Amino acid sequence: MAKATRTKRNAPLFPVPQSRDQANEAIREIGVAQRELARIEANMNDELAAVREKFEATATPMRDAIAARIDGVQVWAAGAPRRPRSACAASMLSSPVCTSWG
Repeated sequence: MAKATRTKRNAPLFPVPQSRDQANEAIREIGVAQRELARIEANMNDELAAVREKFEATATPMRDAIAARIDGVQVWAAGAPRRPRSACAASMLSSPVCTSWG
């Protein structure tokens, strides 16, 4: 006769209510914990907003200055005189960078 194999069941990693009263109590505790978590997250978001506002006040002028520089370079590039291709191609034979911009 073959020996029967026994399998061991892993215990759950969470508490399992054993009665309706325990289940109701667990549901109540879940609700309390969820409300507390919502309060914590609201406080966190309030503090993050204050920090963001503080740093945005410093970052905005820098962001504007960078945008102004970019606009200036784009205007310059649009109106800059172009070199003939042959001159650039000739200078590239001796150097990989076209250095004779006027």
